[in-house]
Amino acid sequence: QECVCDAGYGFKNFTIVDSDRSGNLSLSEYRNSLRAVGYISEGDLAARFKNVDKDENQFISASEYRLHHDSGSVYPWFCALCSIATYKTAALNILCTPCPNNTYSTMGSENLHECTCDFGYTGKAHACMACDSGTYKPYPGGHTCLKCATDFYGSGPARVTEAEACVPCPQHSTAPEASRGVEACECGKGFYKATPAASSCTACEAG
Repeated sequence: QECVCDAGYGFKNFTIVDSDRSGNLSLSEYRNSLRAVGYISEGDLAARFKNVDKDENQFISASEYRLHHDSGSVYPWFCALCSIATYKTAALNILCTPCPNNTYSTMGSENLHECTCDFGYTGKAHACMACDSGTYKPYPGGHTCLKCATDFYGSGPARVTEAEACVPCPQHSTAPEASRGVEACECGKGFYKATPAASSCTACEAG
């Protein structure tokens, strides 16, 4: 019976290990492919590739790789957990499928339904929209975006953390929660902004 990768595991071979799709393996890619398919012991790997970081510009071609392993036209292969934001539903030797845009899934996901709205995005699965400026979302899923507090304004859409999403209003000004921009910060009594987008409040002149 043919060996196939389980659901949640993607098929990996030389063309996948070749991360820059150059048709050649860098020595580090070559080392990792040997490790993945178990062709060589860790001790031999360490001895053979001890200078790999100094030889980043050396490559082995696809034909050399096949010849060295006497595998004809079939590349060595292995199964690896589907990476974040991908999934695979069936036991087949195929690549994992990317989740829709702006969605997230954990490693080893087996179904499209496991792709939920990404960090900084909200809504129903597969129809995720960026959190508005003045809000943020520090976790994946269909949760509502959190609001920046009073006297803060938003730095832009699709923010993940409160620290990057919420900017303090200028001194002597205030704004309601979830304010989209600095224009929402209104100067207090005795102060004014030269323009709505000004980043500071100026004291009014006497009289």
